[in-house]
Amino acid sequence: MAPTDPVVQSNGHDPDPRPARKVVWAIPDEGYTQSEALANIRLLSFHHGKLEAQAAQDRTGPRWEFSLFHYGRLFTPLAREYAAKAALSIGAEYLLMTDNDGIFPIDLFERLVRHQVDIVAPLAFTRNDPYLPVIYCMEEGFDTASRKPYSLSRYVTKYPKNALVECDAVGFHAVLIRMAIFQKISPPYFFNLASTGEDIYFCLRARKEAGARVFCDTSIQTGHLTRPSIVDEAFATAYWRDGLHVDPDKGMGSVSRYQSVPLAPGGQPYTLGNMNVESTDTIPHHAKVVVQ
Repeated sequence: MAPTDPVVQSNGHDPDPRPARKVVWAIPDEGYTQSEALANIRLLSFHHGKLEAQAAQDRTGPRWEFSLFHYGRLFTPLAREYAAKAALSIGAEYLLMTDNDGIFPIDLFERLVRHQVDIVAPLAFTRNDPYLPVIYCMEEGFDTASRKPYSLSRYVTKYPKNALVECDAVGFHAVLIRMAIFQKISPPYFFNLASTGEDIYFCLRARKEAGARVFCDTSIQTGHLTRPSIVDEAFATAYWRDGLHVDPDKGMGSVSRYQSVPLAPGGQPYTLGNMNVESTDTIPHHAKVVVQ
């Protein structure tokens, strides 16, 4: 989108001396993008270009420079590997990833980056029954069979509304990652044989190996395209109320390990609390993640 060279103003002189803060926006795509998502991608692209143009004209705020990478017909974890490699190669400060089956607010990037944290995602839900929020807490232990430590992820259904919530892992329906994390862990970053999603796997490694902190901004609503509906918080809440197979009030996990803070202009401090994970044997969960 924006050139690498200093931006020349409309008056034809006085180039912008501020260094560009580069962002790679990557869209993994395994082969089919619905029309609603395609329209949303176009709106996001226009908005990112607008941010660049405004920064060049007004010289207020950061001078963001976006590069879009759309990886089609490619296994999602592998697409994320390519995205990270591309971001590293151009010296990007952030990697923004949005799936090709989502509906996102056009100011998604600004609302995520304002928190200035390592990993942050908006509120998203699984596209299939029982439509659970992809916020996770981890239960750790030692696997006596493999003689290795493991981490077990559980969905968090009792999340604070309209808050920045620190958690153990988030789904990567949309996520903003600070590229400094990739300097502290070795590739492959996402591709794994741990019988879990590449998002949880990356968050686990980032926390353990890079000391990263993971957050979800539950004030940012996203939609997950399915048929015939778009799964968002309102849809999921109504589904839980009217016909959920597993009662979310029994708890699949909680984020009481961390203290969340209501969102406010200028941001809020983040603090840690005590661990208190709720679980039952009847609650579905992800497979064990054996740490290699």
